[in-house]
Amino acid sequence: MIYQTSDPTKIIDTVASFILKGGNDNLANKLVFVPTRRAGRTLEKMLSEKSGGAVMLPQIVPLGEGFDDEDENKEIIGNTERRIALAKIILSVSEEIHIPNNFSGALSVATELIRLQDYLENEGLSISDIDWNKVIDNEQKVKFINLIKHLDLGKTSSQIRNEEIRKWVNHLHEYDYVYCCGSTASVKSTRDLMEEIYKLPNGFIIFPGLVTNMDDVGRTDPYWSIKRFLVGKKIETMEIGGDERIQFFNNAFANILSEKKPTFLNEITEINCDTENEEANVVAAISSISKNDNKSVLVITPDVSGEQRIKNALSRFGLSADSSSGKPLRSTEVGKFCMLLFSFLCGTENKDVVACDLLRMTSIKDRNILNSIKYKGTLLNFIVFVVNTLGFDIRDDEGVNLFFEKIFEISGIADKYNLGLPEIQIVVNEMLGSETVRAPMDKNYDVTILGTAEARMQTADVVILTGLNDGMFPSYGFEHSWLPRDIAHKIGLPSADSKVSLMALDFITLSCGKEVYWTRAKMSSGAETIQSRFLSRVAINGTLNYDRGLMILNAVRAMDSVPSNPISTDLPFIKYSGDYYATWLEDLIHNPYLFYAKHILNLKTEPDIGDDIGAKEFGTLVHSVIEKLGATTDLNVITRMLEDAALNYVERDSVLFRFWQNRFHEMAPVISELNKVPAELEKKISMSWNGRNLIARADRVESTESGGVRVLDYKTGSVPSDSQLGLSKDKECTMPQLPVEAMILSETNQNVGMAFVSLKKGNVGIKEYDSEKTARTIAAVKEKFKVIMNYEKYERYEFVEEKYRDFDDLCREGD
Repeated sequence: MIYQTSDPTKIIDTVASFILKGGNDNLANKLVFVPTRRAGRTLEKMLSEKSGGAVMLPQIVPLGEGFDDEDENKEIIGNTERRIALAKIILSVSEEIHIPNNFSGALSVATELIRLQDYLENEGLSISDIDWNKVIDNEQKVKFINLIKHLDLGKTSSQIRNEEIRKWVNHLHEYDYVYCCGSTASVKSTRDLMEEIYKLPNGFIIFPGLVTNMDDVGRTDPYWSIKRFLVGKKIETMEIGGDERIQFFNNAFANILSEKKPTFLNEITEINCDTENEEANVVAAISSISKNDNKSVLVITPDVSGEQRIKNALSRFGLSADSSSGKPLRSTEVGKFCMLLFSFLCGTENKDVVACDLLRMTSIKDRNILNSIKYKGTLLNFIVFVVNTLGFDIRDDEGVNLFFEKIFEISGIADKYNLGLPEIQIVVNEMLGSETVRAPMDKNYDVTILGTAEARMQTADVVILTGLNDGMFPSYGFEHSWLPRDIAHKIGLPSADSKVSLMALDFITLSCGKEVYWTRAKMSSGAETIQSRFLSRVAINGTLNYDRGLMILNAVRAMDSVPSNPISTDLPFIKYSGDYYATWLEDLIHNPYLFYAKHILNLKTEPDIGDDIGAKEFGTLVHSVIEKLGATTDLNVITRMLEDAALNYVERDSVLFRFWQNRFHEMAPVISELNKVPAELEKKISMSWNGRNLIARADRVESTESGGVRVLDYKTGSVPSDSQLGLSKDKECTMPQLPVEAMILSETNQNVGMAFVSLKKGNVGIKEYDSEKTARTIAAVKEKFKVIMNYEKYERYEFVEEKYRDFDDLCREGD
């Protein structure tokens, strides 16, 4: 018999009642197929609750798991070996099929071919049995596809899975009752199993949703896959209430306009957020409100990135989450260590930067030990050797077991196919990105976060469907670039819209909950998004509750609203000592009004919240570290201190830190060489000029072999040109800081030189000026001072540069 429920949110409850019909006796001799392991756990819990205590549960099997007695010693060829083997085949005939002899490119092609092979396998087709010359009018494509016929490694994981599903057919007669619940019949092997269950006198199939007719309602028909199975069969509906909701959605997806607006739509709230981060905060806010009301919360997210954003937002609200996915292996400490190790060995990045990162993760600090490591032997033995040699602590790191399990697998494959070090790096990095570490299931979580497929047969008091944009929810189906739709249809493949159909069914069944929220972000990665076609269909048929959504959205935005600090209108209290610092003089030359505001009135602008970290902060940290270094010449110490200082501004994993890190390694040798010469750092010097005190804090002052002195200034930006130092024909000095420092020192020593230590990217080094050039720039400074420092009252200059216009407008005495 085939059944469906009028309220899809109660399918677990209905299935449990159905199984328990007639009492708890002989439950162990009942067989129940469910779509996922999570659905199986939920059903077990429901059966226990309905039984009123301890009970012998039926055998609950997630579709795809094999019969217990036949579950050992299976020779499954993993996708990693299939891809590598096929990539090697592609490379062996690269000249014949006219592609570059490149392992990375061949591996990418192999991945697509194997994906196509698995897709065909799930539809009961074999890539080797199709005459591709008859369906593809492209010789190059046919050559590529035919290459997979040379791949004979044994059964694939897809073949094994489908075989395991079909093997259950031989054991169905061993049970008193057989149930298949919540499946969409989207895979042929599942349909084959369900056909056999349908034939049994004691077989029962319970579908999600509510099929009301067998008509084809178009590309988003949520029952497309189920209707394929139902041809010629009768389906009965178990009336348990709630049919108003499912009927409304069925009409909306069949383009049937409702005669009246359903009342339950008031319980569905649509929230259109500006950004994905705002959407995550909205989800967290709804979850927090719901938990305070003792309501269970289920969040549906169609992508891993969205899940991570939501988990981060939930943590800020003090909520924990149980999710169906985990984090990539590459994000664990052992994963990061492995990626750095291969980057260092293959030289694919700045080796000095990578070496410092590696040493930081280990117990050794000697770079020579790291340099002595050479790849040899098997991959597994090499990894173990490096871990022991460098003292990398793996005992408490999450993902260690999975990491070594996958390294063991890749090690055997690498040896079998004679992979070189660069090829191994590609395979290992792909593995680290694709394998996921899942934390143990926590029963004491606040919120459940699931993907659409994992959420089948699940519901909660509050259901939040996120990411409702086209391309995400629904996501696009599998469309191979080599198989246009007409060709796919010709060889018997389902439409690419079949995935949209499955997600439409998930959308409908989940949206039948008591309290439902639909959220989306108008922008994603800087690009404007298009709302999900599912939302469009519902919007035509009724009006949702937008007021509640706007209230929640405004509340979330208010959390980020920081009150402004009002500007004081009180007159500034001026207490000026008459001191002039060398660092001020460029303001005095270029913009006397800025000089007056900053250095006489002591007015300062408060930085805006969220201001970017920039050149000023970089220069500050470099100067502060050089001052602390003293006479240190060790390159590792210099770079480590610079990196540690950078962490006060940015995170270690940020792009900006990586950019700064490369600069640190570039400037460290120059700093090391300078520190070999004795010097006074941050030396305060001063002199009197026309009744005013000139004060400077020289970055570095050295004694020279000739008995003179040399003053140095560190520049993380551009070094002034000769023209700006007064060494050109007009002899006008417009950047006087270093020349002023030299002028002050010349009061006590006639042999003065100066130099800039350029720490600018790509131009690190020392630009030196001998005593003759230094004397010329000192003379240019004195001439400039006759203009800017010999007046009691400065005449107002008119500035034509745009950047000075504001000061012009604010400082007009006569206006």
